[in-house]
This record gives sequence, structure tokens and C-alpha cells, in this order.
Amino acid sequence: MLIAGARAFQYLRERAATEKAAGGELSAGLSQLGACFAFRTSLQYADPGEPKFAEAVSSMEAAFPTGVALLRIPLRSIEAPFEQMSPPGYYLEIDSRPRPTLVMAGGGDTFREDLFYFAGFPGWKRDYDVLMVDLPG
Repeated sequence: MLIAGARAFQYLRERAATEKAAGGELSAGLSQLGACFAFRTSLQYADPGEPKFAEAVSSMEAAFPTGVALLRIPLRSIEAPFEQMSPPGYYLEIDSRPRPTLVMAGGGDTFREDLFYFAGFPGWKRDYDVLMVDLPG
């Protein structure tokens, strides 16, 4: 399953580079996010003990912020200190004014990148600041 994800990932990364070179940042950003989720989809059905699993996670995580940056979405990586750990997450902020904040916690079989689609982007588009944290599991 990871091999199919890798082929789609490579195709979409190459497409993003071509689109960006032609001045199409929107298309390039969307292709980068597509590349991210080509691996994300394959991870859902892969064995976490498989040697290429960690490599696929790293590729997915690297493609995501590149796509978001091309789309000019002000996403920043954060760590959320809690007891003896600091789970990774993302924060989307509309501007510096106080606003309601939507909090989305994942874990188990989700990645923090999933939270962006579940609540992050939709909440941000509706004028909420959004904190997305990926709990262990």
C-alpha cells in the first residue's frame, strides 16, 4: 500500500513543482496537499512496524506545510506542553484580535495534518482561531 502512495506522492510533488514554476501557486499548493494525503491515505492501511512507515510519515509531514504556505494559510507548528510531554500540533490565527478559539484534539489513528481538514481549515474560514493537537496513541 505504501508503494502506491509513494507513486502518487511523487507524481503530485512533480506536478506541484511544474505548476509553481509556471506561476500557479494555488495549483501548486493544492498539488502539494494532494501529495501529502497520497501518503496519508496509504498510512491508514499500513503496518506501523513496516520499515518504510516512518519514512512515509516524514514525507507526508514535509509536503503539508509546503502546500499550506503556497496557499498563504497562516499555519504554524506548535507543541502543547502537557504533564511530561509536548504533543505536536498546529495553530491557525486569523489576526491578533481576541477571537473564539476552536480546539481539535486527535490521536489514535489520526495525524495532526488530518485535524487541519476536520476542523482547522473550516474553522479558520469561519473566523475562528484554531488549535489542533495530536495526542499520543
